[in-house]
Amino acid sequence: MDYTGMSTADLRTLVRDRGLAKGAAVASARKDDLIALLNGTSTELETPTLAAAADGIGAALGVDSTPAEPTADLASVIAAAISDKINPGVDTEAVEKIAHQCAADTLTAWVDDNLDTLIRDRIPETPTVNTLSIEYPEIAEPITLDDGEPVHKQFPQVLAWLRADVPVWLWGLPGGGKTHLGRQIARALDVAPYVMSIDETTTANKLLGFQNLVSGAFVPGWLYEPYCNGGLVVIDEIDTGNPGIIAGLNALLANDHYMFPNGETVKRHESFRVLACANTNGTGAVAGFTARQRLDATTLDRFAIVSMEYDEGLELQIACGIPSQSELWSPGAAASPEDCQAWVSWVQSVRAAVGENVLVSPRPSLLGVKAFRAGVPIEEVAQALVFALCAADTVSTIKDRCGDPAKIVASTEKAVA
Repeated sequence: MDYTGMSTADLRTLVRDRGLAKGAAVASARKDDLIALLNGTSTELETPTLAAAADGIGAALGVDSTPAEPTADLASVIAAAISDKINPGVDTEAVEKIAHQCAADTLTAWVDDNLDTLIRDRIPETPTVNTLSIEYPEIAEPITLDDGEPVHKQFPQVLAWLRADVPVWLWGLPGGGKTHLGRQIARALDVAPYVMSIDETTTANKLLGFQNLVSGAFVPGWLYEPYCNGGLVVIDEIDTGNPGIIAGLNALLANDHYMFPNGETVKRHESFRVLACANTNGTGAVAGFTARQRLDATTLDRFAIVSMEYDEGLELQIACGIPSQSELWSPGAAASPEDCQAWVSWVQSVRAAVGENVLVSPRPSLLGVKAFRAGVPIEEVAQALVFALCAADTVSTIKDRCGDPAKIVASTEKAVA
């Protein structure tokens, strides 16, 4: 058959329809080569290089589109191809239409065949995350997280509380990374993570264990192993649990010894830590979280109530590989004995001022001093242990009657100096 009277575009279509070749090779092939392939005098077409793609675009536009540099990228090819078509006053939409119509066949085919190379050459690799190293007071060596995994900006803050052996109630909106942060903290503390999501059907037997009535054997609960041998317990969705069941954990959270259902009294392991994750601060349902429970005040009194924010820098880093611009929380200096005394005196004055309206037990005094020694600033200690569950007007009343704890400590430091 005589193909010489057919157009190049029709020849390309015919080659594709017959399955003789495809992709960029067809899109950039010359007419003579296509005819040779159809007549059987040639068996294949050469895969085009970037220069061939440039020639194809130039031929379609009637210009010389060969890049000045042999290593030029696709952007240079396109720029060379349409540079003579753009003049002042020309409708840019028309130019864009011309570029799309003329370059689509050749350029798209070339990109399809070379996509992997384009991705490697044009998209930078995800930046390497530096080893995280945090220096805390009273620790000879910094605590590190050296697996290169990015961390939330509040990671050092929550770690400071848990390192000080203060149970943390970490609450915030969904998707902020609370549970994942718990696993990272377990690695930083060099303990095993024990993560469990609970709901209103979770029983005390599941948490603490039970005595099998048939065999008489003790079936350990979820908390038995970490309490005896150490570990970070991450109680996920704690504000959906049965308040009565959660209150049953109060003695285990606060005391140095605990008697399990089998009658065994166990000394609390020195590496036992507790992180409770929730969407509320434990005071009951709020808009959007209607299934959340109001927990007993004596339960909440055992925790430092810490609000977790969304870390938009971390979000961008994980999604796009862009180094986070978020500023990591950093610990301060260890509190002096005078600071600790001032804090305890302030807590006692608050207890006298609020009476029975707000529970202010000795625990804020005891847990607060632990946190001070771990480098947690006094204003954060006051928020987590005293103000977190108070209404705004109650906070104002406390500060009016008892003073701002941060200012009291500052004045103490000046007096000591």
